[in-house]
Amino acid sequence: MKPKILMAAYTNYPRDPRVKREAEALVAEGYKVVFLASRDPFESRRETIAGVEVIKVMRLLKNRTSMLAYMLNYGYYFLALALHLSIHPLRYRLIHINNMPDFLVLAAWLPPGPVTILSVLVLTGWAWNARVLRAQTLSLAQRDFVLAAKVSGESSLRIVCAEILPNMLSLMTSSFIGATIYAIGAQVGLEFLGLGDISKVTWGTNLYWASNDSALLLGSWWTFVPTGFCIALLGFGLTLINFGVDEIANPRLATESRWVRRLKKKATSDGSTPVLEGGVQ
Repeated sequence: MKPKILMAAYTNYPRDPRVKREAEALVAEGYKVVFLASRDPFESRRETIAGVEVIKVMRLLKNRTSMLAYMLNYGYYFLALALHLSIHPLRYRLIHINNMPDFLVLAAWLPPGPVTILSVLVLTGWAWNARVLRAQTLSLAQRDFVLAAKVSGESSLRIVCAEILPNMLSLMTSSFIGATIYAIGAQVGLEFLGLGDISKVTWGTNLYWASNDSALLLGSWWTFVPTGFCIALLGFGLTLINFGVDEIANPRLATESRWVRRLKKKATSDGSTPVLEGGVQ
């Protein structure tokens, strides 16, 4: 039996064809899909559409054109999503949250500036890492060493701190670095679209003014190439740091690297296979 999937999007289902296609494609593959959507007045709270179980959250305010109303409705929707997941923490094996259209809408409605970009990134960028960390935590919670700690009477706090967290260090570091790269790319993208403070000197505004002044057509490569190179170099450097931390924190990779170092020390000049005595300490 295939697992149950929760899809969440602050949109009306099934009038949004983008999410409707995704949900129906999962149903066609045999998955049981629950879709958490927004609800207009006089619509039913729960219904099944083409095999998709749709749970609709009522909008807090009916005025959709006001920026304040949109933000309050948006926040209320994700509060309802968090409440639903807290009531059913183990019901879903996969959670898929669609948020990119709201990412741009919020940035376009709020006044331009670093505070706006920070608020938008924090509000809409938590979903990916949250569901990855949640899935890994649920997986580790079923491992034998965690079950053994529960049977021995260890407290929940000690199990989390001493058993689960050390095994998630690699994933948490990777998520942090990935979120950093995502934040840099998103900030540059928003400022390139003119949604940031164009009076400030940043990588995004450099690309914005280069595009606005037709630098590519005029051959003024010095206005955008250094900026693009710095963005790529920073992303590449953070990725290398991620690989290094993963090799140290991941037990499997750490064991393999110790074997490689020992093999290099025992290497023979005639090309024969070295024989190691004892196991890896």
